[in-house]
Amino acid sequence: MDLNLIDRHCAWCGAPVESGQDSCPVCHRSISDPAVTALLDRVISEGAAAIRSTGESCGSIGCSTLLLHYLSSPDRNLATAAADALASTRDPASLKELVRLLGTGRWLGHATGVGTTVEEDGATSLLAVVRAAFKHDDELHKSVLMEMVRSAAPAEREAAVDLLRYQSGQDVVDALRQALKSDPESAVRARAAFALGQMRESGSIDDLILAVDDDSEVVQGKAAQALSRMGQTVLPAAIHSLNDGSPHAKLHAARLLGHLETPEAIAALIEALKNRQGLTRLFAEQALAQIGTRVIIPLLHALIAQGDQFGIREGVAYVLRTMKLSAYERMLVQPVIDAADRYNPGPETVAAAYKVLGVLERMTPDDLRAGLESI
Repeated sequence: MDLNLIDRHCAWCGAPVESGQDSCPVCHRSISDPAVTALLDRVISEGAAAIRSTGESCGSIGCSTLLLHYLSSPDRNLATAAADALASTRDPASLKELVRLLGTGRWLGHATGVGTTVEEDGATSLLAVVRAAFKHDDELHKSVLMEMVRSAAPAEREAAVDLLRYQSGQDVVDALRQALKSDPESAVRARAAFALGQMRESGSIDDLILAVDDDSEVVQGKAAQALSRMGQTVLPAAIHSLNDGSPHAKLHAARLLGHLETPEAIAALIEALKNRQGLTRLFAEQALAQIGTRVIIPLLHALIAQGDQFGIREGVAYVLRTMKLSAYERMLVQPVIDAADRYNPGPETVAAAYKVLGVLERMTPDDLRAGLESI
């Protein structure tokens, strides 16, 4: 390797330079980068200390390319220093190349295998270096990513979207939401959904719920995962989607509510049993059954209070019948299932629910008798 002409590319602009040429055919500068030459001279005498101090002072692609080569040094100290310095660069051109490297595995348009293995603490991992560089939340890094997210190359857009989650500001959120809604590449949309979930950006809930209806199963999964990270803030939108969304959106909303497993989410699923649309009730029933025994007591209370409604009776019977239960639990709730399944159920359905509650909530005989007498 010519130490002043990194991999036969201009150290200033990255353009290819033929052997024997003294200047770059594109930018017409000398192929010798003074920063690279000075760094090499210092490394000979100072070693890793010289590399570690060069991060912000590197002002060209050539300097960053040299750091990239040191990243694969067998000397662990040199490799770690190169990782630290490269992650601290303030050169916009180098930052853009780092984004491209994350997306394509190429530097200055050429494939590189430098530092692709993660060793010990991962200091020489290219992925670790690139992410460390963009964990600086400032206008320089943001402007580079905002430019790259509009790139024509899908892999570059995907990398930029992935790194935008380390930045802040409404413009960042807007860019991620736009990518989620309209980028033609499913990989970019999936990254945008993941990033919004990592940022817990509640303003994107509606966009994420729409994304669970995406054509791509990967995007659907990442959108559902992002929604689940937002906790209770997603509840109103999930309930609306369960009751009024498309069939696919209903399914994911029910699964999301089931994943939350909070009392509010369980109550919303039980309320959905009254919905006259068959799919809504079916998805709610499946979600409740998946939660498991935690929903038995809320279901019995709903049956006692609203057992005169067909959806509640049928839903409670379905959930209890399909839920995974121990032999004892199955024996306990079977009378409730049998009573609710009758074509014309009477007070015996509520009475059966009261008897099971008496066991589960450890009611005294007097409390149980009072409940039964109130039917």
